[in-house]
Amino acid sequence: MNEPRPLVSVLMPAYNAADYIGEAIESVLHQTWQPVELIVVNDGSTDGTAGVARRYVPPLRLFDQRHAGPGASRNRALEEARGEYLAMLDSDDYWPPEKLERQMAVLASQPEVDFVFGAVSQFVSPELTTDEEERRHPSAWYRPGRSPGTCLGRRAAFARVGPFRADLKVGEFVDWWARATELGVRSVVLPEVMLHRRVHRNNTVTRQRAAQSDYVRVVHAALARRRAKGVVAPEAPARDKAEGD
Repeated sequence: MNEPRPLVSVLMPAYNAADYIGEAIESVLHQTWQPVELIVVNDGSTDGTAGVARRYVPPLRLFDQRHAGPGASRNRALEEARGEYLAMLDSDDYWPPEKLERQMAVLASQPEVDFVFGAVSQFVSPELTTDEEERRHPSAWYRPGRSPGTCLGRRAAFARVGPFRADLKVGEFVDWWARATELGVRSVVLPEVMLHRRVHRNNTVTRQRAAQSDYVRVVHAALARRRAKGVVAPEAPARDKAEGD
C-alpha cells in the first residue's frame, strides 16, 4: 500500500485582484500533485476579490484582514498553513499544472535541498492596449531564478528563515531570501517554467514606483547584518525582477 503524499500549503496574498484571482486559484486546485491546501489572505481588498475567492470555499481557506501589505499577508498565510511543504503564488499569476509535481520530485530525491525554484514566463493581460504593453516591456520574457511564485520549500526551512518583513511595500521577498542565503539554505533552480507572470495595469511595482526606496532599505539591512558578522566587502542581495509583482 502506498504511503499518503505529504500536504503542500500554498500561500496566496490577494489585494484588489478580482479580475485575475480565479485563474490563479484554478491553477493551484488543478495541480497534478495532491493533496494541496490553498490559503488566500484577502488583504483589505475594495473590489470583488473576496467574493471570487469564496466561490472556491472549500477546499480553499479564506482569511480577511485590514490592508497591511504583502509581507503581513504572507505571514498570516504562514501562520494558518498546515502542510509539510510550502509554496507561494500571487493572486494575478498562475502555475502550469505539473509545477508542484516536478518540484516535489526534486525535494524527495535530494533531501539536502531546502527550496526549489524555476523559470518565469511573462505574458500580457489581454486588456492592455498596445501602447501600455510597449511601456511595460513585456516581450517574450523567460527567466530562471528565485522568485516567490516559483518557490517551493520545506516547512522547517521556512521556519529557519522566519517571517517576512511587514514594513515594506515592496521587496519583502528580496529581504527574506537574503536572510535565507545568509543562513546557508540550499536551493535548486529548475530550467522549466514554473510560473506564468501576468503583466497588467496594476502590478504592484508598476503602482508603487515611489516605494522603490524600500529596496534600498533591504540592501542596507543586509549590509548591516554582514558587517555585524565581520564579513569583508559584503555583497548586496540581488533583486529578482519577478519579485513583488
